[in-house]
Amino acid sequence: MIKFPVLVNDNTSAENVGDLCILYSKAELRVELEDWYVDELYFAFDAEGKPITLILDENEKLDFIESSGRRQPEIVRRYLEQYSLAIGISSEDLSDKPNTALAKFVKQNM
Repeated sequence: MIKFPVLVNDNTSAENVGDLCILYSKAELRVELEDWYVDELYFAFDAEGKPITLILDENEKLDFIESSGRRQPEIVRRYLEQYSLAIGISSEDLSDKPNTALAKFVKQNM
């Protein structure tokens, strides 16, 4: 089961943060990204670090599914640390739980 939020990086590298979309629902996915994004290079994962694949569903609407592969919570933390520096949250503010850090991010930017 996918645990929200889902993070989509427009870079395939787990080491480098590109444009990072933080999505809290499938509806938000369809607003923020266009259908052609499924054919682009990206790296996506859920709040627990599970890899995510973007697909077009049977109605040709953008959707996401779990990919095969191991959970990588260290990547979630690395992305959040790098991204948080750009928006002024120190690494000391980040907890070991990505949802807590994401909640701070959303609260400060809403």
